[in-house]
Amino acid sequence: MTRRSTSREAAGATRLPTMIQHQANDQAARTDATASIVPFAVRAIVLLIFLVLPLKIVRYGYLPVLDDPVADAAKAVSGRPWTDILVLKPYFALDPHIGWHAFLRAIYLATHWSTRALVVFSVIALFVALSWSAVPWFKRPEAWLATFVLVIGVVTGFIERVMIGRPLLVSAAVLVTVLCLWQTYGSLPPNRRMYAALTGLIALAVLLHGSWYLWALPVAAFYLAGQRSWGRALGISWIAGALLGAALTGHPIGYLVESVRMGLEAFGHHAFTRTLVSEFQPTRDSLPGFLLIGGLLVFRKLGGHATRPLRSNPAFWLACLGLVLGYQAMRFWSDWGLIALMVVMAFELEAF
Repeated sequence: MTRRSTSREAAGATRLPTMIQHQANDQAARTDATASIVPFAVRAIVLLIFLVLPLKIVRYGYLPVLDDPVADAAKAVSGRPWTDILVLKPYFALDPHIGWHAFLRAIYLATHWSTRALVVFSVIALFVALSWSAVPWFKRPEAWLATFVLVIGVVTGFIERVMIGRPLLVSAAVLVTVLCLWQTYGSLPPNRRMYAALTGLIALAVLLHGSWYLWALPVAAFYLAGQRSWGRALGISWIAGALLGAALTGHPIGYLVESVRMGLEAFGHHAFTRTLVSEFQPTRDSLPGFLLIGGLLVFRKLGGHATRPLRSNPAFWLACLGLVLGYQAMRFWSDWGLIALMVVMAFELEAF
């Protein structure tokens, strides 16, 4: 009896560490499975929220205040020349958004939606394009969502701007992508693939939105931040992308020339800024911009996390440029500066 008890105790003592090891391995496997599922689930939830938000707003009967999306939809439904949709000066013979109107026309021919349905589609699709453009670049995409919510709460009119249904949001989405590319690969000199990516992105923005000359602002911001190799890459890609985007319209020279002329004409015949269309008037309230930048500086000081200095961050310089130039025309801030500042804030929050 003594020998059997002893042998049983010895066998039990041998099996115990093995059982503990198996339990530890099972626990580690469950932990690894959870660790792989959670980031995927969080990313999916963030994407879903950005999709549900415009759907919920549109469900209440929302339509943009400005008539630009209606004119775009009318062009798509009718198929008539742009000069038959709007009353334009004689020297404006080209459609300033040829690519976007061709895209909407294709959607209409495939679906036969009404004009209102095309406007709603534009609102939702362009909001999603902007909000989703940053998500792939974040390890913690909830930082981008939190930044979005914060800016909606602080900046009056921001949600109306991103729900406007105009192709300017394509340029905003491309800008976010370019700044995120630098944030991810900025420590490396841009290679041929990066040149090709930047050129393709800017060509897409020029084709769908136009206003190719405004891409001089991000180029200037990269040089002000001391990012010369990236500034040179973006500058070359800007010229190449503008030429490529214009060539795809079928009017490689006229498209670029009329885009500049239209911008000059919008400001050139007004003795007083108050006679300009509202979005071309100077910023009425710059306090939210200063609050966001000031809050960012305080957050960096108190957070104690190591990130790039803001003076070497082109997105921060573009935010400052947009805020200053906003005193000339508010769109410099709303369409360029604020979007760039959101990228800075989101990556700071992620680092924290």
